[in-house]
Amino acid sequence: YALLYPIKRYASNHLRYVMLAVVAIIIAWYFVWGIEPKSAGNIYGVTYFKWIVYFLLMLFGAVCGKMRIEPELSDKYHIKRTPNVFVALTGVVVSVCAFYAIFIYTQTSEREPYQLFSIIPLMSTCWFLWRFANTDFSAKLMSTKSLGWPIRFTGGLCLEILIGQAFIFTTKLNYLFPWNIPYLMIKVILFAYIARTLSRILLQTFQKEEYE
Repeated sequence: YALLYPIKRYASNHLRYVMLAVVAIIIAWYFVWGIEPKSAGNIYGVTYFKWIVYFLLMLFGAVCGKMRIEPELSDKYHIKRTPNVFVALTGVVVSVCAFYAIFIYTQTSEREPYQLFSIIPLMSTCWFLWRFANTDFSAKLMSTKSLGWPIRFTGGLCLEILIGQAFIFTTKLNYLFPWNIPYLMIKVILFAYIARTLSRILLQTFQKEEYE
């Protein structure tokens, strides 16, 4: 997250080159330094390597955000501003299937290097999900209280949920299955909401505006 600030400040108009640099780091990291033995053939598992992969996705998200605030970029790259719902959802399904097909195929040590190719459908999944989010159908869906509010509420807590889940998830409640699942989910979301609220209070403490 700290790296995003200098990139936004000094290289926001050259994100493609930053992404290419990250791709080069991913390849060098895997083939030169290697990934931790605990990964057990899973580049997204117990490994620091996955951080650089996720950073690539964060940069990809920055590109999408830039296209959102600068619509002329869509025209430059001939991207339709109002996506087709069917095409977007089909892209999501195909991308997810491709990801898991590569992931399952590369579960042996000999095939593990090919798991790097799973990053491509992972990125395309994000792309088509973002495209779906820009459809008129999605906009109408998000405006409803029954679906829109819970999605926005949970989506706004993504970072805090990611941080808190590692401390809250436990196998000690497995004897309660399946009720342990909603119980732990509620605890994670509650933790995330409290963390989010406290962080906003802290942030507003150092701002000139009044508390909201």
